[in-house]
Amino acid sequence: MGTRLRHAAVAAVLAGIAGPASARAAAPQIKIDSGVIMGAEQGETAAFLGIPYAAPPIGPLRFKPPQPVTPWKTPLATTKVSGYCSQARAGVAMGSEDCLYLNVWTRLPSGTGTITGKRPVMVFIHGGGYQNGSGSYAYYNGSILAGKGDVVAVTINYRLGALGFLTAPALDAESPSKVSGNYGILDQQAAIRWVHDNIAAFGGDPGNVTLFGESGGGISVEHALVSPLLAPGLFQRAIIESAIGAQSIPTLAQSETGFSAGIIRDVGCTGATDVAACLRAVPDTRFNLFPNPLTPGTAHDVLDGVVLPRQTLAAFRSGQFTHVPIIIGTTHDEFTFAVWPLEMAPNPPVLTAAAYAARIGMLYGPRGPAVLAQYPASAYQSPIQALAAVETDSGAACYDLEKYAALDRAVPTFAYEFNEPDPARGSLQGPPVAGLTYGDVHTSELPYVFGYSEPPKGPAPEVTGKDLRLRDIVISYWTNMARSGDPNVPARDADRPFWPNYAMHQLLSLKDTPDVVSVAAFGKDHHCTFWNTVPPPPPR
Repeated sequence: MGTRLRHAAVAAVLAGIAGPASARAAAPQIKIDSGVIMGAEQGETAAFLGIPYAAPPIGPLRFKPPQPVTPWKTPLATTKVSGYCSQARAGVAMGSEDCLYLNVWTRLPSGTGTITGKRPVMVFIHGGGYQNGSGSYAYYNGSILAGKGDVVAVTINYRLGALGFLTAPALDAESPSKVSGNYGILDQQAAIRWVHDNIAAFGGDPGNVTLFGESGGGISVEHALVSPLLAPGLFQRAIIESAIGAQSIPTLAQSETGFSAGIIRDVGCTGATDVAACLRAVPDTRFNLFPNPLTPGTAHDVLDGVVLPRQTLAAFRSGQFTHVPIIIGTTHDEFTFAVWPLEMAPNPPVLTAAAYAARIGMLYGPRGPAVLAQYPASAYQSPIQALAAVETDSGAACYDLEKYAALDRAVPTFAYEFNEPDPARGSLQGPPVAGLTYGDVHTSELPYVFGYSEPPKGPAPEVTGKDLRLRDIVISYWTNMARSGDPNVPARDADRPFWPNYAMHQLLSLKDTPDVVSVAAFGKDHHCTFWNTVPPPPPR
């Protein structure tokens, strides 16, 4: 499965239902730049949910960079998460264009009713392949992370799909920078600036902000590192989780003649007298349903020379990125979810050995026999498990080693592989499939990062028993990084071994009992020497 199709498949199945844990006593009112807001107590934290950080991008503001929010004069209740940005799941349109909201959780000492302190701030960018997802998912409730880690946790929404990434010559012409697209990334940047300007009111330190994200959110953190529009002082650390796919960002010209031209045609604006006005008159649901998220040509970031001036890996290699300490890693079985036809769940066909060999031949042509020699079906519990290993090793594990090395030449870089033998249920662990063990599939680390001790409303993961120990380990490493720029400082004990930086040619195997492995051992496990000699299959 090609990198963009893999990422679109992530978008199509990323699970989570909006709705915070039940709110109890009222939290203090606080004053931010746009007015007074009122939150609610949520566990050990005060939660301020559904805070507008930019004006609704509707009407004349559709396909425009985010604009300042209109201040309000009376206190605004921020006790419920906002809805999703416009998107489609399983062919059903949902969400709203009025979606540029964020959520904040901050420590609230029991019985005090007062927010104090100057805590590290952690801003999470959700995944979904720029097709779907939301910072409002219960999956990303930040109350435990903020409470246990003593940080201020923030999750954000940003525009998705065509509404977030459409390009067109007509939109270029009306832009001061003469480029279009990347509106979703500009939304992320507006939210980061909002955090810098307002987070002190929540007990956060605007001089100590960590950006972290998973999947498309991890790629977004990489974009934040390379975008010249974000001043270095707006964030001080970065955590990049499973930023798989998107090895090559298309140019503006490629977007305008490919994905975007198809969308403009599909919504009936090709040849319009005023294409920009036509696009702004189309109902948002029409954009949501084109194209199918499981086909090539879906919404994407754009190499526009302004928001994104260069390819990410090239920027890392040349050192042309914001120099901050970085945690970066993947899960051991990233692409297990991607090897069965998602549209046929829960009863996909069984993959035979012959069908597996044919699939490899289709993907790798004359190199197919060499791939089969490295990954014989007989060495795995089933042919579909062998295909999962091929997909993970070629598309995630070995590619990411190149990123780790490039980053490490410029900044302290701490690499990991999430490798828990029996992980808590993650969002991409789908229905049972004959011969397939999901393992540490894409998103498997998220239950431990956000630390659910009981499932909130909706299909969120349950973290109980031994998983609580791993939750505490992960939260400690992540919040140590936010606090000091080093996952080992200030708190480390026997459960949290010393995590060497990548310069020592080692990475952390993150599991119930973490240990340190050599890069050579990681490479052997994922056949990286072999993949260094085999070009990836073309996108499809």
